Amino acid sequence: MPGREIIQRTIGAGREVGQRSQDRVEVIVAQLQRMSEDQLDQVMVLLGEVRDRSVVSRDQLVASGGQVVGAIERQVRSQLDQVGLATKADLARLERKVDALSGKVKDSATTKKSAGAKAASKPAKKAAGKAKKKSPAKPRKSAASSRAAGGTKATRAN
Repeated sequence: MPGREIIQRTIGAGREVGQRSQDRVEVIVAQLQRMSEDQLDQVMVLLGEVRDRSVVSRDQLVASGGQVVGAIERQVRSQLDQVGLATKADLARLERKVDALSGKVKDSATTKKSAGAKAASKPAKKAAGKAKKKSPAKPRKSAASSRAAGGTKATRAN
């Protein structure tokens, strides 16, 4: 039965290897668990620090809210000035100029119309005045009436 003994030794060796492997795996799992617990602790600490910084930053932002808004407005205004966009004040100034010029144009047009109407009426009055002053046209004398009055006319000889 030496064959049976060999088989039992082989089975025993297999169990021993299996047991060693299981022990080794358990040791590795325990090490990984400790490492993950350490890493989890580190992650939690980092999260706490980030949260604390966020709270402090938010409080500073709220406390200096007017300053932050003012800084943002100044920056936006600066950027718009560099682009060259017209401001509300620029537009209001231009509107006032346009209104003033359109008022001058209307005044000028009204003055020209009234001056034009006066000028147009003057030639009509002058023409009417000249027509009254002129004497009626003299009738022309015909050739027959001029002979009768003693005038001579050259006649052609036949």
